[in-house]
Amino acid sequence: MIEREIKARVADPAAVAGRLGTAGARLEFRGLMSDRLLDSDGILTAKGEVLRLRRYQGEGGASRTVVGWKGPVGVERGTKFRQEIEVEAVGDVEG
Repeated sequence: MIEREIKARVADPAAVAGRLGTAGARLEFRGLMSDRLLDSDGILTAKGEVLRLRRYQGEGGASRTVVGWKGPVGVERGTKFRQEIEVEAVGDVEG
């Protein structure tokens, strides 16, 4: 998958949320996320890559962990993009 990142200032977040809902968007997650970046002597960082464990702790108590890799960042027409691969972790990844 290619991730594209656009950041913008929003004067009225509630209005934007309403328009997104009207367009069919839906909330996928509400809760806390914590990230742990993995690297060995800066090898990935030097190549502009990221290897991450992301833990999603939902408001209802359910949690899941996703392992993600992101390739180097490119810029096209003013937006950042990079290749991204994510898989859901199975088992105890905190142990």
